[in-house]
Amino acid sequence: MRPERVLSSVMSVVLGLVLSPIIGLVSGVLWYELGGKNSGGIVAFIAGIATFGLIVWKSGNVFEKILGVLRATLPKPISSCIEFGVAASFVVGGVMAATILLLGHTRPEGLDFDRIPLAMGVGFVCGLPLGFLRKNGASS
Repeated sequence: MRPERVLSSVMSVVLGLVLSPIIGLVSGVLWYELGGKNSGGIVAFIAGIATFGLIVWKSGNVFEKILGVLRATLPKPISSCIEFGVAASFVVGGVMAATILLLGHTRPEGLDFDRIPLAMGVGFVCGLPLGFLRKNGASS
């Protein structure tokens, strides 16, 4: 499997993990407020699962096209470093946001939304060498 496809798949799964709890929660609350008192949790679960599946199914191609445009406009070493840096920051920030949303008040101390940008920056910086290694052919 090509690295670009793997990156786009990982980014789409992380996007699904971040957005599906939000969509599930909103749809469950709306269902509850519209009068479906006993079935709000079931509607939230179904909406969250459906949202996750739809996002993973459709956004992989979108991310792959975005990475293709990036590759076509920038020189190889720069585009490869930026691809891996952005993917790493997206994965780190998305996993943190999904963990915070899923665990709620039971999350560990220090795992807060205001720390996500810093973690994404660290992920970006850690992803840059991976792109440089790919440029040199070490991880092809």
